[in-house]
Amino acid sequence: MSDALSPTPAPIDFASLGLSPDLLGAVAKAGHRRPTAIQVETIPAVLSGRDVEAIARTGSGKTAAYVLPLLQRLADNPADRPPATPRVLVLVPTRELAGQTAEVFRQFGRPAGLRTRLAIGGITRERQIESMEDGLDVLIATPGRLMDLLSASAVHLHAVAAVVLDEADRMLDEGFLDAMAEILPALPKHRQMLLFSATMPPAIAELAGRCMHRPVRIALSTEEATPRQIRQRIAFTEASAKPGIVGDIARSGQFSRIMVFVRTRLTADKLASTLRQGNLKADALHGDLVQTKRERILTNFRVGTLQILVATDVAARGIDIADVDLVINLDMPETPQSYIHRIGRTGRGTKRGTAITLCAIDDRKMLREIEKHLGLRLRVVDPTAPIR
Repeated sequence: MSDALSPTPAPIDFASLGLSPDLLGAVAKAGHRRPTAIQVETIPAVLSGRDVEAIARTGSGKTAAYVLPLLQRLADNPADRPPATPRVLVLVPTRELAGQTAEVFRQFGRPAGLRTRLAIGGITRERQIESMEDGLDVLIATPGRLMDLLSASAVHLHAVAAVVLDEADRMLDEGFLDAMAEILPALPKHRQMLLFSATMPPAIAELAGRCMHRPVRIALSTEEATPRQIRQRIAFTEASAKPGIVGDIARSGQFSRIMVFVRTRLTADKLASTLRQGNLKADALHGDLVQTKRERILTNFRVGTLQILVATDVAARGIDIADVDLVINLDMPETPQSYIHRIGRTGRGTKRGTAITLCAIDDRKMLREIEKHLGLRLRVVDPTAPIR
């Protein structure tokens, strides 16, 4: 059974949410002036010790919504730090999201001297075990690596007071549901559980029902899940013309940072190569890349030396890059939920963004499904004209 809350207007500042002076200072130093809708609802609920089930898109501010109150609860209840024994466990679907989440914990937790560690792939198990020997407060992990460490008795979960499942629907997509079903029973019976997901497929809803106690349910409307500041557009075209349209849009000067979504690794490589041949700064992101090259590409995109990032859905999961001006769906997403995930890469926080879907005749069935899910008709535009 859940207690439903309706989103309320954001207050003037963070102080009214019950955060400590130290955390308010850290928030101000980070340049955050007003809380987002998800923060308004989540922070007081977490501070009260309640379980929380939230529908929240990437870019809505949900990471800080759980990081800030969990840090306050840790600071208010100091404890010894036995080796490899976290008090807060955060499970995420990808190593990139793990790293970004760890940075938020470290940024706001530094004044209190709280320790955050990672358990993810791409870093040797021995190195991660060594990093936890001096004790920790927060462990951020991907389910696969955590299972590996648990099987080796290298991590102990008996002291976990709060567990976060972040981007839970993506963990389902990644095939981590079985791992989560094993990890959660290993946690203390009486612990706080926070679940965040952009969508709520039946498998995740069932998991929440089994593992949560009277959660506060925070559900943003579809309009809030695909926020007003994202201009959603559709352009009808031949499939063969799509790569040329991407190049024309990039050369128009309207957009400085563009993400293009495709279905396959081969398409990603081919499109990036075609764009580079047209003197555009483009690169592809997909699962065949080694971690060092992947990180280099993402860094180039973040700092602006790369204008166009061509990505598959799997490769883009967990990436949090500010100031993406435009998302282009070169290939139609496979589900309406995937559409929401994709376009959520732009229009972060209160910033404006644009999403344009290139629709060939074979794509129209999925277009109808997306529009039905959103409850709106996407505005049709001419891709050769400025996008408004």
